[in-house]
Amino acid sequence: MSERSFPAVRDSARHSRDFVMQQLSVASPRVMNVVELLTSELATNAIRHAGSEFTVTVEQSAGNIRVAVEDHSEIRPTPRQPTQEETSGRGLQILDTLADEWGVTSTSRGKKIWFVVRLVTEPDSTDASMTPADAQSATASEARPSLRDSLRIGFWPRTSPAVSFVPLTGSQPRGGPVRSFALA
Repeated sequence: MSERSFPAVRDSARHSRDFVMQQLSVASPRVMNVVELLTSELATNAIRHAGSEFTVTVEQSAGNIRVAVEDHSEIRPTPRQPTQEETSGRGLQILDTLADEWGVTSTSRGKKIWFVVRLVTEPDSTDASMTPADAQSATASEARPSLRDSLRIGFWPRTSPAVSFVPLTGSQPRGGPVRSFALA
């Protein structure tokens, strides 16, 4: 387990994200991308909403990665339903969509928001049920661009935003306008 504190300034979101990524051993690109994005979301929320120093804790076990962000505010986060025109307010929806588990715990200093992402194992090309084309396709899907280059928040005919992974240089998903999402 590794832990580090950061001041409540904008650059701390990037620094906390870098800290977490440096602590992790090899995991699939998909898992690393999700952990990077969710760390950024929680750090940004601590800066924006708590306005206090925050501490990031990261643990990697054989089966998962757990990241926690503790700030000095007792106010628990509440999910929002932002309009299509709003450029923020989707962090908890992203967290709920991408994390395998997440929660909020009260602490003596405020609160700790944590998430768990299970490690994804690479396909075993010796698996008798998997054809060579299946193995190549599964491996190729793991080699997509980073979330910084590929995450979009799209608004299809639904009331809440959907998260889709599409290359920014590729064609847009069917169904409606798309807003790019940039990491802090």
